[in-house]
Amino acid sequence: MASKNTDSPVRSIALTTSEQAMLCEEANRVVMETLAVNELFITCDRQLPKSDWKHLRTRENIHVFRTRTKPKARRSSISCEDSQDGNVDNQLHQTETRQDRVTSNSRSGSSSGSSDNRNDQSVLAKMKPSSAPLLVATGVISGTVEDAAFGALAHTETLWRSRDAHLKDEYAAIKILAVIREPTAQDPFRSLVLKWSTKRIGSLARMRDCVFIEANGIAFDSKGVPFAYNLVHSIDNIARIPGLKHLDVVRVNISTCYISRRYNQSSIEVFCRGFADAGGNFIESLGTNLFSEMILSFVHIVDCAFVKKLMWLTHKKRCANESTGSTADPLHCNICSTGFSSLCNLIRAWGSCQACQTVVCPKCTAVKKIQVEVGRSEMTEKVMAFCLHCMVEAKEASTREVALSSVDT
Repeated sequence: MASKNTDSPVRSIALTTSEQAMLCEEANRVVMETLAVNELFITCDRQLPKSDWKHLRTRENIHVFRTRTKPKARRSSISCEDSQDGNVDNQLHQTETRQDRVTSNSRSGSSSGSSDNRNDQSVLAKMKPSSAPLLVATGVISGTVEDAAFGALAHTETLWRSRDAHLKDEYAAIKILAVIREPTAQDPFRSLVLKWSTKRIGSLARMRDCVFIEANGIAFDSKGVPFAYNLVHSIDNIARIPGLKHLDVVRVNISTCYISRRYNQSSIEVFCRGFADAGGNFIESLGTNLFSEMILSFVHIVDCAFVKKLMWLTHKKRCANESTGSTADPLHCNICSTGFSSLCNLIRAWGSCQACQTVVCPKCTAVKKIQVEVGRSEMTEKVMAFCLHCMVEAKEASTREVALSSVDT
C-alpha cells in the first residue's frame, strides 16, 4: 500500500494571482539554471572534477555524485574552449551567468538587462544550507523525451500515488494544495502543482513533511532542441501553509531538477542536480544516501509512461470489444494459434490478455506489475497478463496521443 491520505492536517488553498506568478517564475528560474549547467556539462565532455566530486552509487547507467565534504586546497577544474564561464564545478554550484543566455534564447522578448539584476545568485545557491551536499546524477536510459515527460506527469493525487508507488518512492500522506497549470490539448505534458507530503525516513527518526512545487513539461534549449524537465522544489514563502512542529513533524528543504534530452533514436540522456536537507539532527550521510536513492528512482520513469500507455490501450480495447460484442476463441492461442489442451493447462496455465481479452498461451504472454487504486487513497500492486501483440502495440503507441487522451478526462 502507498500514500495514504487520511485526516490531513493541511488543506487545499486558493492562490492569489501574484502567488501563482511567483511560483511560475521560481520554477522557470530553477529549470533554466539546471539547463544552463547541463549544457555546460555536455560542452565539457560530461566530466566532473574527481577532486571535488565523489561517486556515490550507480543504477542502470545513472551515476550519482556528491560534493566532497573537504575540498582540496587547490580545486581542479575543467577548462572549456570557447566558454566564458570558467569551470563546470563552479557552474554546478552557482549558475549565475549562463542562465541569461539560455533564458533569452528560450523566451521571446526577454530582457537580458533585467535578467542580470535577478541572477546575482542562483535560486539553488540561496536556499541550500552550507551543510547539505550538492548531488548530481547523469546517465543514459532507454526511452524518448516525451516518455520522460509523460511518465513524470502527476498533477492529480491518483497519478501522483501511482507514479511514486511504481518508482518505489512512496509517502505516508499526500495532498495537492493548488493546481497552477494542468495539461492542455496544446501542451499535454505541462503541469505546475503545489503539493504537500509526509515521509517516514527511519524507524527512529521523526516524521518529515515537505511543501513544494512540482513542475513538469517539455521546453526548448538555447539551440531549439526539446528537453523534458521534472522539478521538485521546496516553497516556504506562503504563510497560509502552516508548519507541523506541534505534531513533532520536521519540515524538509529540497530542490531537485531533472533534464532529459534525446541521446539517440531510442535513448535519452538524464541530468539531475539538487540537494535535500532533512532537518532536525538527522545524520547527514544517511540523509544523503536516502536522497541519492530517491534520485535514482528516476530510472523507472519511462516505464511509468509505458504503464500509462498500457492502461490506455486496455481501456480502448475493452470499450471496442463491448461495442462490437466480439468474443475470443477459447480453444486456440490468439498469437501463435496453438491449440488448447487440458495437459498444457496442467503444465502451465493459459490465460486471457487484460487488454484485448483474447486467450493466449504461456509462451505468448507477458506479465506486468501495475499499481491499482484501492479506495480513495491507497495503491496496491497487481500482476497482470498481456499478450505480446498488446505489449508491443502499447510500447509503439504515440506518447503524445495517449497524453492528449487524458486531458480533461
